[in-house]
Amino acid sequence: MAKTKGGIITDEKTSEIGELQIYNWLEDSYMGFLKFCYENPEMDIFDIADEKFASVKEKKEMIAFAMVLSLHERAFLTLRLHPDLKDQWDHCWEPYIKRFVTRKGFKEKFARLYNNNEMEFDARFEDYMADIMHIPKRSKK
Repeated sequence: MAKTKGGIITDEKTSEIGELQIYNWLEDSYMGFLKFCYENPEMDIFDIADEKFASVKEKKEMIAFAMVLSLHERAFLTLRLHPDLKDQWDHCWEPYIKRFVTRKGFKEKFARLYNNNEMEFDARFEDYMADIMHIPKRSKK
């Protein structure tokens, strides 16, 4: 066990904190990559190949959409799945996400990414999104 100012935390809790720090670092790096893709749409480096887009505007919109989804995924994994933070999820983020998915075009964009395996998200997050949008879950690999 590790001792802290506030008391004792278990090795399991220390491991969980370490995993969360690694996840946050990776997520920050991915968001930086998406920002670079958005700022440089002429480069064919985004997760979805250029030939799948009819215009630069459509590509930039999908990149921005990926950024929002990534933020939602981060909130889901950080807040919803951690008991100490679940109130933040229940009262702030979940209502926000549920409102966001009703936006025009959101469901079709998510379905495009989800059904065509054009982007991958955490399986638990994907299942959650499919549930709240009432779309069939894709089969597990």
